[in-house]
Amino acid sequence: MPDLAEVMRRHWPPYEKKYGSDMPASHKKAARAILSCRTAEAGMVFHQCGGCGKYESSPVSCGHRACNACGGHKAIEWEARQVARLLPVPYHMVTFTVPSEFREIFRKNQCLMYDLFFRESAVALSTLAADPKHLGGEIGMTGVLQTWTRDLRYHPHIHYLVPGGALTADGWVRPKNPDVLVPAKPLAAMMRNRFRDALKAADFKLYMTLPARFWKKPWNVDARRAGSGATAFGYLARYVQKTALDAARILAVTDETVTFRWTDRESGETRTQTLAGEEFLRRFLQHVLPKGFTRVRHFGFLSPAAKKKYERVRSLLRAGAIVLKLPAKPVVACPCCGAAMHFVAMIRPSRARPPPTPPKPAAPSPRPAAA
Repeated sequence: MPDLAEVMRRHWPPYEKKYGSDMPASHKKAARAILSCRTAEAGMVFHQCGGCGKYESSPVSCGHRACNACGGHKAIEWEARQVARLLPVPYHMVTFTVPSEFREIFRKNQCLMYDLFFRESAVALSTLAADPKHLGGEIGMTGVLQTWTRDLRYHPHIHYLVPGGALTADGWVRPKNPDVLVPAKPLAAMMRNRFRDALKAADFKLYMTLPARFWKKPWNVDARRAGSGATAFGYLARYVQKTALDAARILAVTDETVTFRWTDRESGETRTQTLAGEEFLRRFLQHVLPKGFTRVRHFGFLSPAAKKKYERVRSLLRAGAIVLKLPAKPVVACPCCGAAMHFVAMIRPSRARPPPTPPKPAAPSPRPAAA
C-alpha cells in the first residue's frame, strides 16, 4: 500500500525547490521527518530476546505529529485517559468554525490566530454558561483544534466536549433543557465580538486589513448532545497525535498524482479524489501546526490548575474513583523462538556529533538445568 512517505519521496523534492524560500520551517521539518520515518536516518532501536539471546536492530519511527504512520499508541492512551475522567452526566459537543472570509488571514498568521481562536471561544462559552439565564456556574471543557475537511481543504474549527452541567457555590446544576447546554446564536455573536476586540488589541495593523463587512457576518457555532462523551473522545483521539489524513486513505501514488479516499459528511458515501502531487502537498502541509502549538486544551474545572474543583465535581456527582486502564504496548516477538524481546537501547543520529556506537548484546540469561 502507498503511504505518506512515498508521496514525499516522489513529490517533496520539486515542491521544496519551487516553494522552499517561502515555506514555513515547520513544513520543512514535517516533510523531512516523514521522509526519514522508519529508516536508519531516524535512528535505530535495539532489542534482545530473553530466551535465545538473539539480538535485533530496527529503524525507529519519526514521532512527528504530522506523520500518519506514528502516534497510534499515544492516541489510544490519550483516549483512555479522557474516558477514565468522564463524569456520569450527558456530554455536549460545541463546535466553533472560522467563517470562510477569515480563513486566509488564519492561514498566514497561524500562531496568533489559533491562540486567539482558542482563548476567545473558551471565554465566550464559559461566559455564556455562567449567565444565570443559562447555567449560572463554571463549566469544564476539553477543546481540540482541527484545521481540515475530509478532502483536506483548509477549514479551522475547534471541538469542545463539555459535561452537561456547571459547578456553583451551592453544588452542581444541570441545564434547564437537557438537549441545550447554551443557545448557539448568542454564543456565535459573542464569539465574533470577542474575537474582533481581541484581534484589534493584539495586532491593530492586521485587524485593519479586514473589511468591515467581515464583522457583520455571524460566526458558525454548532451545539449538540454527545451522549456519554466516550464516542466523541474516540473520534477526537484519531487526530490529537497526527494530522488530517489516516494512512489507509492513500490509495495510489504516481510521479504526477496522489489518489486518496474520503467520506462525504452529508451523504456518508465514500469518494475518491485524485490531485496533482503539488496540490496534495499544499493541502496536506497547510495543516501542519506551528512549532510548540498545543492542539488540545482543557478549561474550567477540567483545566490542570483546577484539580480541587474537578474532585469536588466528582464528589457531587458520586462519580467514584478514577480507574485508568492504559492499553499494553505491543510486544516485540523474537523471530527465532517467538519469546518476548527486551528493549536494550535507542540511538538517534545527532547533527552535533557522530552517532554513538551501537550497544553490545548481553549474554542470554542462563536457563535452569533440567531436573
